Amino acid sequence: MRAVVVLVLSFVNRVRGDGCTDAALTGYEVRPSTSGVRCVQGAGDGWDQQKFVVKKEKQFVRCIKIWKDHDNRRRRGARRRTPIMAIAMDFGDGGGEHTQGHPDGPEDAKMVFGPGEHLIGDLVIATNPDGMPRVGYVEMTKSNGETLKVGDTGGKSRQYRFPTGDSFVAGMTGDTHNLDDGKQSFRILTGLGFIFWKPVDRVEMTKVTYPDIDSLTKVTAPAVVAKREYCNANEQPEQAATVTRKIDYTHGYDSKITFSLGFEFGNSVKITAGVPELGQTESTFSWKVSTSFQWEGTSHKSTTESTSITFPTETIQPRTKKSYQFTQWTGTIDQLRYNAEVDIYFKDGTKYVTTEEGVYTGADYLQMEESWTPSEVRHLVPTCLRPNRLCSA
Repeated sequence: MRAVVVLVLSFVNRVRGDGCTDAALTGYEVRPSTSGVRCVQGAGDGWDQQKFVVKKEKQFVRCIKIWKDHDNRRRRGARRRTPIMAIAMDFGDGGGEHTQGHPDGPEDAKMVFGPGEHLIGDLVIATNPDGMPRVGYVEMTKSNGETLKVGDTGGKSRQYRFPTGDSFVAGMTGDTHNLDDGKQSFRILTGLGFIFWKPVDRVEMTKVTYPDIDSLTKVTAPAVVAKREYCNANEQPEQAATVTRKIDYTHGYDSKITFSLGFEFGNSVKITAGVPELGQTESTFSWKVSTSFQWEGTSHKSTTESTSITFPTETIQPRTKKSYQFTQWTGTIDQLRYNAEVDIYFKDGTKYVTTEEGVYTGADYLQMEESWTPSEVRHLVPTCLRPNRLCSA
């Protein structure tokens, strides 16, 4: 995983184009523009400009914090007012906040993104009240309807509306400048633009392999689902009647994978791959990879249904007991390593191909079988505590 990239260039006096900090975008990233402008940012003009780019490979911004300028004299009288002093983004990966500018005290606005949450509509970034290309106001709306509005839109402030594509925030670009208020010197946020994920159409995971599957423990015995004991402690044969009962029967696969993009994309993820399944080898069952299996999302659940099972009528010989049972071969896997190819298809018709490493957790439930126990006990039964009783596993 690449670290967050922060590019800093000092003493920049001339900036070409729209003045925005350049950022090398990967195939899934986009910088929206409005009227040819990608950000609110000046051209340096000898003000000790430092540019920045903050983003992380295949990651999503989980939290945005913004701080305002609380110095009334500076906000009202400065030639280049900066209503927004700082911004921070956190990717939720334990790397902490990545802050640009001068955060003074608690943040004035905050937006937290849960799994699958993203921005909708337009992201608004405005110039300062003097109409200069200094960040003066920020407004954004999350997919759950929550809105963040912070800054000053008065005076000659001009708003720029950047289309989010109803997508996820991938990072930010911009610049800071040095400010000396007579007491201390610090850097303040002056330029800002956002980087987004391209709007995703679907995600497909293929070519899944399990490097450690041959090391998994074999299953040596089936699980007993239900069992009936047939017992006769008398000297004459006895007839045991048919018994039918209801049980919950599970069959199929439980499959779940860890996937760095799974929480965000949810059911737009389609997995086409073989999954670990039980296969018989002589008297045991071992794990092998099935033929292609497909499910949506990052998990697939087996089926549990109520079904009737029948214990047969049987003539039990004198002083004899034996059992009839329903069994099922089952096995579970915990934290099996996998490798896969991931194809991300975007709504603009482009595709981004990457790889994924994670772990697979699952279970396999084979068909239920029924049989008599291999042998019966004769001439050794002094009494039957509960003749012909039913036992559950």
